[in-house]
Amino acid sequence: MAQRVFKVYTGRYGGELTVGTVDPDFVQYWQGEDESDLIDHCVGAQWGDDDLDPDSPTMIDGENIPWHDCDDIEHLNGPYADNQYFVTEIKLHEDAEIRYGELCWKEGADDHTFMVSKYEEVGDESEGHDYNHVLYGREGGYAQDDEPDWDDEEASEGYVPVLIFHGAEKGGFGELFITTDGEDFDHDKFCVGVCETDLGTFVETYYYDEKELEVDWGCADTNGKGYYARVAWLNKKWHDNRMDYGFDGEYIKDALAEHRDYLEWKAEQAEKEAV
Repeated sequence: MAQRVFKVYTGRYGGELTVGTVDPDFVQYWQGEDESDLIDHCVGAQWGDDDLDPDSPTMIDGENIPWHDCDDIEHLNGPYADNQYFVTEIKLHEDAEIRYGELCWKEGADDHTFMVSKYEEVGDESEGHDYNHVLYGREGGYAQDDEPDWDDEEASEGYVPVLIFHGAEKGGFGELFITTDGEDFDHDKFCVGVCETDLGTFVETYYYDEKELEVDWGCADTNGKGYYARVAWLNKKWHDNRMDYGFDGEYIKDALAEHRDYLEWKAEQAEKEAV
């Protein structure tokens, strides 16, 4: 059976989020100020403006840095987990191929102008589908407002002062290209991993048929919708490190096995209902 290719549009709303360690004085000062003023200060630091709050302590070691560089704990960019995704079957141009998840021209193919599309749509875009199959949800940016009691060494262990900053956007957050051996796109085989933070829950990984997918960012284009920010105290002992959720790790293997068991159970139930 001939192979078929499906394009997945991952959602319309999302954005960029960073979580980074800052100086304690910075957190203590801005916890008593309005969020809008904190946002203005951080955006001013991003663009090197001179009109920063003159009373504010610096972010890190005597310097104010762009918020997107304050990211030693987390740096995310993707759709919100409560988005819907959309699927369209496509036919690739004879000179196009999918390489490491990216739709690109074949090496050695004739030069094509930007007016030539790498694919044509075979069918209509599907209705929106919820991200129903979540393989994991890791805690990436949950923090508390109350400063730890530093006199209690055990209770305060692991806490660091952080800036959590989110630029909300609307548009496109990359596409996925999935090839099947002639079968329809199976929504039950499509899974995601998400990162949960105080300022939103974001899709960060995608899987189909137990294989992790690469995101094609070539057509990603967004418009800014606003900023959100907070300063707080995060306990790194309870922070779920992204490196522990790699595709070859035991956690993902176990999660995929559990999802496989679910699909087998679902198929068995369908057989019973058909009798």
